[in-house]
Amino acid sequence: MKNTDEMLIEGLVQNLVDGWNAADGTAYAKPFAVDADFTAITGLRAKGRDVIAQGHNEILSTIFKGSRISAKVERIRFLRPDVA
Repeated sequence: MKNTDEMLIEGLVQNLVDGWNAADGTAYAKPFAVDADFTAITGLRAKGRDVIAQGHNEILSTIFKGSRISAKVERIRFLRPDVA
């Protein structure tokens, strides 16, 4: 049986998927902290939720337009009660 923290983590992953599939960079970036650091697969870096959203809005309306993603959390391991 999943605990609340596990369900929240799975929800965060689902929010990313839903944002991407809706081609909504702002929704994609919502789970990130305001001051988050993001490194793209290309190595490009972004600092902050707003910049992450802007970058994703750009790619989702151009090179990744119409693309879809899926993700499944296979396992969550807690290193401490507050760190997964």
